[in-house]
Amino acid sequence: MLKFFTSLNGNVEMGFSAQTKVEGKGVISDESIAFLDGPSNFARDNYDNIFNNHYRVQMYDQLSYIYREQVNKQLSLGFKLSYLSGVQYDKIDVEESSLQINRDPANPDNDNADVYMRGRYYRSYVPGRLDGRDFLPTFRNPGASISMGATYRTEDGILIQGNIKDLGFIHWNKRSTITDFNNTTNITDITSQHRDENIYNAVYDLVRGNGVVTSFNTKTNAKAELSVSKSYWLDDEKTYRYFPTVVAQKEMFFSGFTGAMVNSVQKNNLIATLTATYDDYKLFNLGAQIMVKSPNVEFFIGSERLLNTGRLTLAALNNTNQINRVGNYSGADIFLGFSLKFGRVIEHPMNSSYIPMGEKGFLGRLFGRIFKTNN
Repeated sequence: MLKFFTSLNGNVEMGFSAQTKVEGKGVISDESIAFLDGPSNFARDNYDNIFNNHYRVQMYDQLSYIYREQVNKQLSLGFKLSYLSGVQYDKIDVEESSLQINRDPANPDNDNADVYMRGRYYRSYVPGRLDGRDFLPTFRNPGASISMGATYRTEDGILIQGNIKDLGFIHWNKRSTITDFNNTTNITDITSQHRDENIYNAVYDLVRGNGVVTSFNTKTNAKAELSVSKSYWLDDEKTYRYFPTVVAQKEMFFSGFTGAMVNSVQKNNLIATLTATYDDYKLFNLGAQIMVKSPNVEFFIGSERLLNTGRLTLAALNNTNQINRVGNYSGADIFLGFSLKFGRVIEHPMNSSYIPMGEKGFLGRLFGRIFKTNN
């Protein structure tokens, strides 16, 4: 991301950014995973609706123009306009399914299974195998999105911020495929060492068969977000500053919801942050971040899943207790980044070759005309 100020007092800020985003969510049954290991995990021979899986994955490039303006001492407004270039889209919804295991007591190598599925499968067109060239922006799958935000500071120092993030769409080209599947397939070699590959390929052929080649449109995973924060000094010398933030985020087109409590403590140029989150999957996560901040450079490192990352690290180091521990999920993450400021030093107004007269940016002028104010 590149940002720059277009006014001497820093009230108007513009920028450009480029990124690749991946949006995904799914519900996969335990039986679907167990079946890849063969029929030995199933006590009975007949099961209904154990493969009613749903998942969605969308990848796209996002090229954005960003504008933010301090309209007055209390209100800031901003927006982000983005061009989207779709990379890949996959979505499957299985509404009905069944499994019939045909066992051969005399020779288990002859075991086979009949799998029935009914549902719909969306798949975008990718020329050949997905590789690095597919992540370059093109006009093959065009789209657009907009983000809008406002920040208001009350007289007692409470900062209220509201955002709508990445509200948009992608048009997947006419070589994409939609398949309505309603069929049964027989899967053999479900006890061999290649059983997982045999099962996957058979089911994949079932859901792909007889698809209609056509274009379709999809929504981006837009989110509405509201946060409230306030800053406090912890000592009389104003050395330690504490600023808690409460955040609520809701997916606009899906069911996802996340609440967070962000606690940050700053001493000089060092900022430590501890974050607790809870989502609609009833998962609690604890995150942490350390930032070193100077006027021209920022560096940060942290994890959004601190406890699970620590447990997985101990398990990787052969800690028996963590290897045998059964948790809500296994996973780890770590992030790090930096930002740089460069360019000419902004002159002090007393020594400047240009004297600012309080000129407003586009949003400031528009706000003044609507509400008849010059603040």
